[in-house]
Amino acid sequence: MQEKYATHRAVFGALSNGDFASMADARLFLPESWCNNDSRCQEAGIPRGGRVFKPKWEIAVDIIGHQKELGVDFDYVGADGYYEHRTCRIH
Repeated sequence: MQEKYATHRAVFGALSNGDFASMADARLFLPESWCNNDSRCQEAGIPRGGRVFKPKWEIAVDIIGHQKELGVDFDYVGADGYYEHRTCRIH
């Protein structure tokens, strides 16, 4: 049973002032194989509109863009090693 749900993950955005950190945003990451399997997504309760595959680095860019739209001010964006070694420039 655990194997069945072991593949879904999330991409998180957090803000820090150096002393404290707080989660600012989170988005579900679905592997492409899940997005192409309606019955699996339905069983897991994933809304039809949320069954679109995006690589994690694109989800991270969406989170950054959303925070900028909200007027959040930040100087630096970091990511862990699971973003396919992408380099993005965000203005």
